[in-house]
Amino acid sequence: MVLLDTLRTKEYKLVVAHVNYKKRLTSDRDEEIVAEYCETYGIPFETINYSDDSNDNNNFQHNARVFRYAFFKMLVSKYNANGVVVGHHLDDDVETYVMQKSRNMKSAFVGLAQNAVVLGVYVWRPLLSWRKNDILAYASQNSIKYGIDESNFEDTYTRNRVRKNLQQSDAIQWSSLIEELNYERSLNNDKQEKLKETVMALGSTIDTAQILEHQYPEDVLRYWLNAQGVDVHAMSKKHVGAILQGIEKGTYEATFDNLELSVSYGYMNVSPNEEYKIQIDKLEFMAYDKFKISKSGERVEAVCLKDDDFPITVRYALPEDEIMMKYGTKKLNRFFIDRKIPRFQRKKWLVIENSAKHIVFVVGLGCDVHHYANNNNIFVIEL
Repeated sequence: MVLLDTLRTKEYKLVVAHVNYKKRLTSDRDEEIVAEYCETYGIPFETINYSDDSNDNNNFQHNARVFRYAFFKMLVSKYNANGVVVGHHLDDDVETYVMQKSRNMKSAFVGLAQNAVVLGVYVWRPLLSWRKNDILAYASQNSIKYGIDESNFEDTYTRNRVRKNLQQSDAIQWSSLIEELNYERSLNNDKQEKLKETVMALGSTIDTAQILEHQYPEDVLRYWLNAQGVDVHAMSKKHVGAILQGIEKGTYEATFDNLELSVSYGYMNVSPNEEYKIQIDKLEFMAYDKFKISKSGERVEAVCLKDDDFPITVRYALPEDEIMMKYGTKKLNRFFIDRKIPRFQRKKWLVIENSAKHIVFVVGLGCDVHHYANNNNIFVIEL
């Protein structure tokens, strides 16, 4: 509420986003406080009730974070906003640093960053120089109504226990902790700049040697994953180590929300976990989003389609797909393995399925025995 009031008085153009988790009896009261403030000052107010469709009921903090940032991302797009402003303050910054240190967590930031990208959303934290007492004093002096989240006093969450311990620190201990935080942050910033230069030269698909042969493989991996949109904020050292072990073995797969990490044949890739399927009812020479149907092309792009093949479906290959060759039926995966095609490319490989649900063409590799001819009528070219 103090963050909101300071931004309003500085005449920022705002939209307020409120997530009601419905986890305590006072959650509706808090929503009413925010709604009332927004109505008083004519600020657009967007609210949503938390819901969790995942099977991971043991990680509410993570699931809630993913949920709210998906909500934020939607609103940023809806209002064409610059990003999201959140109310973390200096006490939160120190708590985060203590938790990172106690868990031996590696992160792109020591403590909290004033400017960052979280789950694809730009985040600004303008109150990181404020102590909690400063915020309470502002609220009192400016008659800012606010609610107390009673769950902050419970020992259920690690952060609450860390907070209680820090509240027992005297002025000397606190000053020493701030000095330590600033020193570690300065060292980390220098290191991150060098890592950034390294990662900037890498794309979404890289040679795994670029990770393994680096002086700081864990840090480069974490930074690279973050650059690809993977949320590495809460990723433990153990988790990063497991990925590195998979890279060393030459094969690894993992899913991060809607992103897939895949390692095979010396390459590593992060790409969206998505399906692709488009139905074409009749032969037309035109470009689609991922391919085009042309009257000319390379021999390997040629296929002879008949009227009874339509409607055809162009989609990504599936593990169970197979194609009829002169010598019999062959699994597409055998084609991929024989040609040493990395797993992440296999998952995005386009095939054509005819009306009889048979794979008649594999884009870039060729057609089945029944659709091969000297005078092919179309060429399917991947874009």
